[in-house]
Amino acid sequence: KRENPYIEDIRVSVKLPSTVDVTVKERQKVCYIRTPDGYAALDKDGIVLELSSNDTGKRVRPVICGLNVKYAELGKPVTIGNANDYKKAIIVLGAILAADNASIGDNYSMFENTLEVRMLPSGYIFLTVYSPSGKMIQIKLNNLDKISDKMAWLLYAFNSEALDKTKTKGFLDMTGDDPTLREY
Repeated sequence: KRENPYIEDIRVSVKLPSTVDVTVKERQKVCYIRTPDGYAALDKDGIVLELSSNDTGKRVRPVICGLNVKYAELGKPVTIGNANDYKKAIIVLGAILAADNASIGDNYSMFENTLEVRMLPSGYIFLTVYSPSGKMIQIKLNNLDKISDKMAWLLYAFNSEALDKTKTKGFLDMTGDDPTLREY
């Protein structure tokens, strides 16, 4: 348990005369955060599961950027200066995952295609997501109000290929009541 951060808990029980039950509770990676020298993979509770440098060539998705990472050690909770931003990013990723799980019959996973969740000091949140055709789309959010509804709508827009058909070079502004495609 101390040697592998992916193992949250191990229980061993003995049933005489000849049975030993071993139960392992495993942590699951939910995101990566940028650190000064690479990335740290985290579980939902902020426990560091992996550390990797920028040059590994490994695909890291989704990455939460814009955090003030003060301390990251394998198997320990990460220390972040702006912890509320981390919590908001996890809520956004949870809403994306919930939208994916509620989707029936579609092969596209918005969570797996989310490249980045960028937290800005101004309070804005930018998502960078690849569409089903591979087009990179940026989405601007300003708060977590109705975030589940917004992510469900966004997944619908991806699945209907509405964002792939547009020729506008810009971002999807979801800060108001109606999503609006704005030019850079």
